[in-house]
Amino acid sequence: PFLDTMFIQKSCYALVEVPKYKGNIKLTTSSPQIIPINVVEKTFEVNVQSLLSLSTTSSTNSNKKRGISSSSKITVTRKALPFVPAFSMTTHKAQGQTLPKVVVDLRLPPGREEIASRYVPLGRVKSRKDIAILRDFSFSALQVKPSKAQRTELDRLDNLNSINIQNYQAWKK
Repeated sequence: PFLDTMFIQKSCYALVEVPKYKGNIKLTTSSPQIIPINVVEKTFEVNVQSLLSLSTTSSTNSNKKRGISSSSKITVTRKALPFVPAFSMTTHKAQGQTLPKVVVDLRLPPGREEIASRYVPLGRVKSRKDIAILRDFSFSALQVKPSKAQRTELDRLDNLNSINIQNYQAWKK
């Protein structure tokens, strides 16, 4: 019955640092800001009729062979850590800010590659111990070359810098 199912060992709890935590649940007195978060189990029913394509004869026969009728409901039990992301920001919003801790995903979706997408989040903290990288990534992700538009803008800024230096030198005389 579980031919397409892969079982993975799941976490039993997570230890979370909450710097301003003042509650009663504490792991140790030496680290009162570290609190344990237990896995939560939820059970619910899903009406599979809306999920299955029952319009064709072949799928109807296939579903009947598996014992699924058009009005079937299945019970799902899910165990998970009860985390809901409470805060995030874009790379552009993070530019120029210093943040206490950062979680970074260096695997970007397919599309236009931008240097800032990877380097800006890595440079927002004071120490590398304050960075958590979400998942494995290819080293080539850090070797993105500037696009033609970015290269043009860098050249324009270099030219402006040269003009400003010349104007300053002339003004200083």
